[in-house]
Amino acid sequence: MQKTGKIIPLILIGSLAVGVIIFSRLSYKICWNCSADDYFIRGSEYVCEERKSHRQTGLSFLRSSAEMGHIPAESALAELYCNSLPAEYLATAPEQKICLQRDVAANQQTGLSYFKSILKAVKNGKETDTKTLNNLSLLYADGFIRTDARGDNPEWLYEQAAASGSFQAMSTLAKLYHTNERYQEALQWFIQASESPTDFQSPLMVGDYYMYGKGSQIDYQKARNWYSKTFTRAKKARTGEEGTVRRQIKKLSIARLEMVERKLAEAQDNRQQVAIRYSLKGGVKHFIIFAADHPGESIGEVINNNGAIYAAMNENLGFADLAPESRQDNFSSMNEGMRWVLEVFAQKTHTNSAAISFDFILTDS
Repeated sequence: MQKTGKIIPLILIGSLAVGVIIFSRLSYKICWNCSADDYFIRGSEYVCEERKSHRQTGLSFLRSSAEMGHIPAESALAELYCNSLPAEYLATAPEQKICLQRDVAANQQTGLSYFKSILKAVKNGKETDTKTLNNLSLLYADGFIRTDARGDNPEWLYEQAAASGSFQAMSTLAKLYHTNERYQEALQWFIQASESPTDFQSPLMVGDYYMYGKGSQIDYQKARNWYSKTFTRAKKARTGEEGTVRRQIKKLSIARLEMVERKLAEAQDNRQQVAIRYSLKGGVKHFIIFAADHPGESIGEVINNNGAIYAAMNENLGFADLAPESRQDNFSSMNEGMRWVLEVFAQKTHTNSAAISFDFILTDS
């Protein structure tokens, strides 16, 4: 009896030790009461482990998270299975894809099914981030996915992505409105898309709208400003940055500038002459502009910040429609920036400015 009494505890201790060892080796497979986010975080960690069993568990966790409607997990799996995506697509989990490619074969249809699930969730009101909305709009624009419930009309998707700050979606939405001859809406989105420093086409389109009176009245001065902005941006872009498109836009902007200058010259003979007297304060790299017609307060300033020259209007001037034009970057000289400030001021303070020829005269005070 004494031996038996000693053996039983030993057996229990041994069994417990074995259980602890087994649990420690298999615990990575267990996720008690895990949320979709928990599964995604743990799965993202495990998929890059050296052991294949750990990677498989990580993949299983990602799938569990996706089944619970976790959009980042669905995006990660969609990227994993898709063997091709739009060039401007921003990957959610590039490292995880590299880790799992050795274990998982590409399957475009499986990948697209995850994207369609995300699209359905967003369409039904589920919130997501700007990057996901931008990616969905790219996938739609490039024909990877389609939506059926709203008549296969992608406008709602582009609107959500654009409203969240996606410049790509702004540009796409502007082109969509342009195609549908909704020119006023197209113009506003082209203007907003032009805030992206890598967008060469949108500012050119804004110039065309003012040149031909689409979505606004014909305004050759504004057209020239936008063509000039397009040319400056294309000229200053790095050589490898959208090379072919950049060179083409540069040529087009030069041709447009020549055309609008002819239009301005033709209108010059019949335009009223108005003198705008101005003065300057400040130094070589930062000067403030004052207008005699607006005493006591500056109308704008021009700044050279380590070679990057920009001009900004004084937002206290109270022009109701100044917002899209309150600042402009990438001037080639301080004088060019000053000219822009003066022209904006002149246009905003004179009705029917297109019929006026402004003469800017520098004074001592």
